[in-house]
Amino acid sequence: MCLRALLALAVVAAWMALSTASVAGARECTANERRVGVCTGLEGPGGFAGGFVSGDGFPTSWQARALLIRIACPANTQSTTRPGDFSFCTGTLVVSYRGRPIATVPFSIRTFDSHVEKVRVRGGARRLFQPGRHLRLHWRARSHDGRGRWATRAGAITVFNPYDRL
Repeated sequence: MCLRALLALAVVAAWMALSTASVAGARECTANERRVGVCTGLEGPGGFAGGFVSGDGFPTSWQARALLIRIACPANTQSTTRPGDFSFCTGTLVVSYRGRPIATVPFSIRTFDSHVEKVRVRGGARRLFQPGRHLRLHWRARSHDGRGRWATRAGAITVFNPYDRL
């Protein structure tokens, strides 16, 4: 009798573990996601995806003092559990070239919105943006929502200087 009860309990526990994982939409992170830092552990329904750069090509400002980059905040960004409640993605965007950070900006963007942020370029890095040159840069956005859920997203963009001289 005791053995049969233990076996039944083990079967129920295994079934509950499998059904909970499938309901939550949980999946294991790949090695590349862990390396790049985009595995948040909150994938699936109700997870926070994090702020991101919207688009691929962006200009510089006059004399390449700043990069004009569009940052967006996705859905599922909430500060309360009320449906339709708007919140903000708050975080930091770091733009790097060959592994070295050349520009950084804090941001705070409302859900379903996007802003063109002026990301100030460090003085020594301004010489990279010669007129007519297109640079491929990497970005990383680390952000959180109002509930304290963090996410990191990364990617690459092309930046160009539309002016005749630096």
